[in-house]
Amino acid sequence: VLIRSLTIYLLLFGFADASGTGFGSTFLLEKGIWYQMEIWERDTEDESSNWKELDNIVKALEEEGEEGNLMEATVFIATDISVSKVVIYKGNSSSENCYI
Repeated sequence: VLIRSLTIYLLLFGFADASGTGFGSTFLLEKGIWYQMEIWERDTEDESSNWKELDNIVKALEEEGEEGNLMEATVFIATDISVSKVVIYKGNSSSENCYI
């Protein structure tokens, strides 16, 4: 069925994960797959896995926002840390290290 739409929605899918030693994230964008993989700096060794996961997600979203890739887009981020999901949904956390 051919349907003419008056509105186009842009859906972006992303995945983010962090571990004790490294982190990475991907976005499926119109122009292809964007990804990054890095190793944590030494000053983050004592941070919790919750902090690392949230920091990774926030940095990835900020970078994509600065590039203009999130304009008028709905973004779906997949993460395996429920604390990150709650903090992103609420916009804050009771933990002083987990905030956006």
